[in-house]
Parts: sequence; structure tokens; C-alpha cells
Amino acid sequence: MTPTSEYLVQLIAGAVETTISRAEAYNVAIVLPWLSKFLASIEKNFITADVSDLTAFCQQRAQTRSERSMDRLIGNLRVAFHMLVNEGFRTDNPALLLPFSANTAIPPKYSIKRAEIEALISWQTRRLQQGQESGLPIELRGLVLICLLAAGITVAELVRLDITDQSGNGVTAGRNGSRERLIHLDELASGALSKWLEYRGSIPVGGGAMFPTFHPPWTRLGVKSISRTVARLIEAAGPCYSHLTPGTLYRSMYAAIVEDGHGWNLAIGAGGRKSVPHVARPAPSIEKLALMVERFHPLGSLTSRVSNSQSEE
Repeated sequence: MTPTSEYLVQLIAGAVETTISRAEAYNVAIVLPWLSKFLASIEKNFITADVSDLTAFCQQRAQTRSERSMDRLIGNLRVAFHMLVNEGFRTDNPALLLPFSANTAIPPKYSIKRAEIEALISWQTRRLQQGQESGLPIELRGLVLICLLAAGITVAELVRLDITDQSGNGVTAGRNGSRERLIHLDELASGALSKWLEYRGSIPVGGGAMFPTFHPPWTRLGVKSISRTVARLIEAAGPCYSHLTPGTLYRSMYAAIVEDGHGWNLAIGAGGRKSVPHVARPAPSIEKLALMVERFHPLGSLTSRVSNSQSEE
């Protein structure tokens, strides 16, 4: 028996809210009824629709929407059909073949490879399994920190996490702020966090903080402390990981979403952002800086005139 479109809309929206964010689920829930109505007019549904059907739908919507709006719509379609694949209703995602407009198709060039992050997490997992009991809490905390960073939680958000922010296989990050969102954790990260919270329950200090200090004054682990902890873990992993930082661990979440073919519109939405995160660029050369000073400095033109007059004399 084929499930109804209304049931699939609710199923998809619920899956998106659980795995990505409430805001993304809201956007998907708006788009899917439009698609359902269009597919019904051509005697298709979410399960039988192919890329030509989705293309025709997008062409219809593009008559009254801007390119930016169409990019968001395509991103929502990619997410929706991805959830149908995850739930076993489809074996393919035809929305991946829908192109974004030229002005948003090229993402910032990050040098982050998700495989590197996963290798670091696997290394720390093996280290934890082989470690001594006396060092277990520290190694376990390190594993949880890098897993949460790789899931898309910033260091500043890790500092504010409470024990109550964990629910099921997810964590609520950015609570009581404009970027509050539910972060879905994979099986490894969820299991490590559960073990850490079990150990955390035996420490009657730090209030409700998820990551308290191990020493007096028993407060929350600060931003610098978390950064140093992760940096020491990366250093211990070996020189092949020396280019990684807490920031690159966090940004790898964006890269992973793009690698899956969902585009940067979804990536920045999953991180609770309104724009693409800042991309570090190399510093300009000395020659280029000299030209910039010559052109823009208040005395630059004067210096230029003096040098020119001297040369003429």
C-alpha cells in the first residue's frame, strides 16, 4: 500500500527536524505541499517522481520566484528526497540532479576533508579503548569534544552546554539564542556522549555544566581550556593532523554537507547561520601591500608626485 502524500510530508518534516534543524523542517514543510499538488496533477507522487518531474515543477515555480529563492527551494527538495531514501521509500535522490543558479553554485574553497576528521575521531576512539582506567575520563572527554565539534557545535557553544541539553541521539546547541538548534549525532558520538554523561553524574561539581573542570574551582571548562584540550589531542595524533584546529573540526560539518551534494544553503542553515562562514585567505605579498599603500594612503599620492618630480629633474 502506497503511503499518502500527507503522511510522507509529516514523516519528512519530522526527520529533518530531528537530524538537521527545526528551521529547515519548517521550510521543507512549506515546499512539499506545493510539490505534492503538482505531482498529483501529472498522476505522480513522492515515490514515483523522477528528475524530469522535479525539473518541470521548478520551472513552474521559477516563473514567480527569484534565483536565490529557487536555490532555497532546490535545497529543500534535496533534503526531502534524501530523507525518503533514508526511510527506505526510495533508492535514489533525483533532486541531486537539479542545478543551483550560477551565483551560488560555487562554494568557498575550504581545504578541509571530512575523511581527515573521521580518521582523527577513529584514532581517539582506539586510544580510548586501549587506554588505562586512570586516564579514561580525560580520553573520553577528548573524544566527546571532537565529536561535538565535528557535528557542527562551536567551541563557544560547547562551553554553554548543560547536561539537560542532551536528548536521545542529539544535543541542543545555542540554547536561548538566535542559533538554537538540535544537532543530530551519529552512533559513535551519541554513545561516547552517553558514557561521558554517565561519568559526569558521579562528579557533584560544576552545577549543570556538561563539561566542568577536573580541578578547583570546579567551574565550566572555558573556551581556552577546550581549545587547548583539543589542540593537545590533535598534537598527540601525529604530524599528519597538525593542520587541524577546533575551528576546522567545526567547519568540516559544512564541507560534509556539501560533499553529500546538498549545497551551501543547507550547510549554513544546519549551522544556524545567515551567511556562509568566513573563509581564511592568504596574506597579500609585500609588493601588493606596497601598491595598496601607494594607492590608498593619504600621503601615497604626494609621495608619488615628489618621486616623479625628482626623476624629471
